[in-house]
Amino acid sequence: MIFLTLISINGGILSLEHAKGILASAPKNLLGVMVGRLATNNPCVLWDVDRYMYDEAANPLGQNATRRTLAESYAQYLEKVHPPTDELAKGRTHLALKPILGLLSGRPGHRHFRQTLETLQRDKLNRCDG
Repeated sequence: MIFLTLISINGGILSLEHAKGILASAPKNLLGVMVGRLATNNPCVLWDVDRYMYDEAANPLGQNATRRTLAESYAQYLEKVHPPTDELAKGRTHLALKPILGLLSGRPGHRHFRQTLETLQRDKLNRCDG
């Protein structure tokens, strides 16, 4: 009896170059790598993932993608999926802000930006009132 083992790597991926190198040299049953911490620490590393990893012709974000447009798009997304009148969304501020904590990673003001968001996350009024 032959068993097919499907493999994925969870953790320790430090860059897209690292992920691509692993996938290029891995056996065919390696399905993918997880870049959760990389993406959390610096979400902008994923700007070009489609072109870099999958040879897409263009960046889906377009030519004028900036950290500001990313933040504005994320705010619009949150307003759409969790409108201010959504009672179920209240108290989830900490979960909503977590994906953008690293938005300014490596840029001036990153520490202040992150500390401000973390303060908002810990504020019980924000957590209870949305």
